[in-house]
Amino acid sequence: MPIFQEIAMKNPSCTQSLSPDAAIKLLFGIILCFLFLLPTPAILAGNKRPETIQIGILAKRGKKECRKKWGPTIAYLNSAVPDYRFLLVRLNFAELPGAVATGKLHFVLCNPAMYVGLEHLYGATRIATLQNKRLHKALTRFGGVIFTRADRQDITSIDDLFGKSFMAVNPESFGGWLVAKRYLLDHGLRPEEDFTSLSFGNTHDQVVYQVKNGKVDAGTVRTDVLERMMGEGKIDLREFKILDPQPPRDTGFPFLRTTRLYPEWPFAKTRQAGDQLARKVAIALLSMAPENKAAIAAGIMGWTIPFDYTPVHECLKILHFPPYDQIEK
Repeated sequence: MPIFQEIAMKNPSCTQSLSPDAAIKLLFGIILCFLFLLPTPAILAGNKRPETIQIGILAKRGKKECRKKWGPTIAYLNSAVPDYRFLLVRLNFAELPGAVATGKLHFVLCNPAMYVGLEHLYGATRIATLQNKRLHKALTRFGGVIFTRADRQDITSIDDLFGKSFMAVNPESFGGWLVAKRYLLDHGLRPEEDFTSLSFGNTHDQVVYQVKNGKVDAGTVRTDVLERMMGEGKIDLREFKILDPQPPRDTGFPFLRTTRLYPEWPFAKTRQAGDQLARKVAIALLSMAPENKAAIAAGIMGWTIPFDYTPVHECLKILHFPPYDQIEK
């Protein structure tokens, strides 16, 4: 029943005195009132909940440190790309590949070897490369450092590791194992046969503490870990001895180092992230200034265009590491 007709039936005396023009005006006014009460497109858009975007980050120093280091970057993206709600997902070496495989993640930040595997298996695509920081200098390469206690007079070079116990971070850690493994093999040491024991601490910090406390004879972590732990007051560098140290003057690389250098960690999109979203995220990352709170918290200078990871592929081929594990030795 039309609204005006309903009003007229309930209040006949109200409408009997109205002229046709007045009645039409009354009806028009009632219709306008209802229109004003309807939600506008802007209100509807404002009430729409933003899509949740999950960013998986490899927690190489543990999940607590991961939140401390990368939480501000997530906050930065939420501010720079306000149409979405970004969430930090802290994952260890075993968890991250599975999270990509099951479609739970839109983006990942992980070591280059893990990225190569994700690219091969699940179509991950790098959109930026991390720029590390040391003495206000941007660094886009990293490697591994092999070390022992400073008081170990019986260990002065890689050759002295035969018959010793050794700890690395994880079998899939690029900076915390694979680059060191390649270096050891290049120098004639077969880790699985020539160490009395080969163990994994699963975080870089754990490896450092195990060597420091004399639980293992030597160990390896990625470059910058020792310096960062010293800066955090957790260790004194004078407690350690670097084996086969590479002089900074050769490459200008300022961190303690044993191995060759490789491209830094890539930030990559998975198949769950559309190209338009990936473009917005890439622009936001590339626009991050060194003085931004997110960059300071992460200890980085920011991000740069995605690098060529051919050196990583070459290393994995030599080690017969996935996706090159089926190559004939």
